[in-house]
Amino acid sequence: MNKLIEAKDFAIKKHGDQFYGTFPYEVHLINVVNVLLFIYTFILIHFYFFTFA
Repeated sequence: MNKLIEAKDFAIKKHGDQFYGTFPYEVHLINVVNVLLFIYTFILIHFYFFTFA
């Protein structure tokens, strides 16, 4: 099993039936992952630009 799925399953188990506003907690997890991916992509692009451009 991949680490991302393990982390997601762990967080969902620990938060149980908790809600994020009117949505299940899983929606919050998805939003967090999307923000982290955006930041990671931003850093990679800037690193490439300032290193090779």
